[in-house]
Amino acid sequence: MRKLIPALAVAFGAMIVPPSPRWLALRFENQPALCYLAQLRQLSPDNCKVQNEWMEIRVEVVYLREIREARHPTLQRRSRLNRFKLEIASWLDCFESRYWKRTQIGVLLMPFQQFVGVNAVIHYLPTLFKGLGLNQDMELAMSGVSYGMQLLGVISSLWTIDKVSRKRLLVYGSSLMLICLVVTAGLTSQFSSDWSSCRDAGWICVGFLFIYMLAFGASWGPIAWAMPSEVFPNYLRAKGVAFSTCSYWL
Repeated sequence: MRKLIPALAVAFGAMIVPPSPRWLALRFENQPALCYLAQLRQLSPDNCKVQNEWMEIRVEVVYLREIREARHPTLQRRSRLNRFKLEIASWLDCFESRYWKRTQIGVLLMPFQQFVGVNAVIHYLPTLFKGLGLNQDMELAMSGVSYGMQLLGVISSLWTIDKVSRKRLLVYGSSLMLICLVVTAGLTSQFSSDWSSCRDAGWICVGFLFIYMLAFGASWGPIAWAMPSEVFPNYLRAKGVAFSTCSYWL
């Protein structure tokens, strides 16, 4: 039953989350959009900051409608069939020549995030700890340290992702993770049959795997999620991010 508590908390939280003001504006519900925007900002609807942001949302919505009308002029008559066709056409826009490379970037980042081997490392760490003779409590503690290293890397990316650039972080992170995996693989092939008599080599593996988790958290961990929302134009952002997320689970 204790495992249900986080799920129930998320379900309850989703029920009380207010609608997106931008989504309401897209549905021509401008007044509810203003009310929820003021609620989110914890300011009065008459506040100048809320009014300015509301006007920016309305201007962007008008701009997106104009783009949609220009791209699909025959589907603008308001009917259920046309809305369905327009939705399908909007998804297919991601595969047009002008957006195809952006779709490739968004879709391929997710599988490559998995191909760097982070799940295999997470799965292997408890086995390595057990081979070093650690008890169960110590295994859990060391696993917590590995996740802490990943979290530390993610926190560092909040600063480096704009200072260093996305591409360089991916290259640097991949290079460091490659070094860590090569060293770990070499030591494992030599000493994994009897870690108890080669504890120093085992702890070196642990150290390099911790560095691996740090490098992953600072590079491929957050960037693979951040870039899909940046490479697509506003008109296709929701669809592009959805395609990218689907490729992650595939």
